[in-house]
Amino acid sequence: MSQSHQLFMVDTSLYAGVRRSPAIRAVVEAFNNAWQPATCVPLALELLHTTQTYRQFQRVTALVSSMENLGSDGVDQLARQLQLGLWRSHRARAAGPVDILVSAYAIAHDAVILHHDYDYGHVHKVDSRLGQLYIHDDGRLEGSHGAA
Repeated sequence: MSQSHQLFMVDTSLYAGVRRSPAIRAVVEAFNNAWQPATCVPLALELLHTTQTYRQFQRVTALVSSMENLGSDGVDQLARQLQLGLWRSHRARAAGPVDILVSAYAIAHDAVILHHDYDYGHVHKVDSRLGQLYIHDDGRLEGSHGAA
């Protein structure tokens, strides 16, 4: 896949942080200016599920529609491998099904996940191909992104 920018996805766990923390918002804006925002079906559905009004649903739909939508080729098998890896490493419940699917999309498309919970860190421990960056409230980054 040729691309001019590294792909990144913003996990739903980070959107509340974007609203409340100027430091988190600044980090996400910096990624948005330098990298290509992307999404996938499970992440988009999860984000749309968090909306509380129809107007908010429409705004989020427009946001999601403006992002590169990652295809699902090979994602199902990869997601099952990730879940098996979590089981084998005694982390069976460390990440939920949506986060496992989003991780599989990210790996399949060399995308980095920006997040504000530790689920993706657990998945990264079983498959280091997953680029994931935890953004702390003060804007510090923790994780690995694999980008040059």
